[in-house]
Amino acid sequence: MRALTVDLAQATGRFLCSTIFRASGKKLMAKGHQLTDEDVRLLATEGLSQVWVTELEAGEVGEDEAVLQVSAAAGCGSLEVRPVAGGRANLLATESTCLLVDDELLRQLNCTSSVAIATLPNYSYVATGMRVATVKSAPFAVPGQQLEAILSMLKER
Repeated sequence: MRALTVDLAQATGRFLCSTIFRASGKKLMAKGHQLTDEDVRLLATEGLSQVWVTELEAGEVGEDEAVLQVSAAAGCGSLEVRPVAGGRANLLATESTCLLVDDELLRQLNCTSSVAIATLPNYSYVATGMRVATVKSAPFAVPGQQLEAILSMLKER
């Protein structure tokens, strides 16, 4: 991943390197936000002509896509994956159940430098709608090879 300053006309689809604030101090867009055409128009109305963005390099996967893939592979059973801003996804129970966590696999996954998973304790009672886990990625991007290794670990179990 590399950071660069680009003209607004070239910013669509790229990720912000830093939070953008309005002149009043109110946050306009968060660091890591992927810019859309509408965002670019808004930034132009705020008087910006350039933005500081990141650009994924070959073999990298964006943080949001990476956590969605890991979440889908990590959770099984009655779980719903909900993306959260900033390279995170929450896993929520879709029915009341007893949570089973593979503690050894969780330790192995959390030793990687690209993704971390936090869960409720093993054998916890979980009511419908409760968050049972959160998956978080490294900022902005995950190397494709590391993501494949993580997904492979999950599929083996």
